[in-house]
Amino acid sequence: VVAENVRKLSDQSKVAAEQIAGVANEIAENLQDSFSKISTTMVNVVSVSEETAASAEEVAAAAEEMTATIEELSSAAQELTTQAEGSQKLIDRFTLEKKLTAK
Repeated sequence: VVAENVRKLSDQSKVAAEQIAGVANEIAENLQDSFSKISTTMVNVVSVSEETAASAEEVAAAAEEMTATIEELSSAAQELTTQAEGSQKLIDRFTLEKKLTAK
């Protein structure tokens, strides 16, 4: 009777050990799958971060170009203003001379 009980306990222990091994393998597979997904996500995050940095650099370069263009336009406008003032002085001079010669 004792030997039979020992054999039953041994069989039950063997079944329990097999179940524990199966659960442990399932957990290991799930962990591997989770680590793989985390790794893929991290690669995607890095990729998006690099794209964002590149876009930010492009925006900064475009802003610099716009600033340079605005400065050129401002300089051209200042030059046109100077020329217009010179032209107005000539017009005023000719107008004054015309009035003087008309008298």
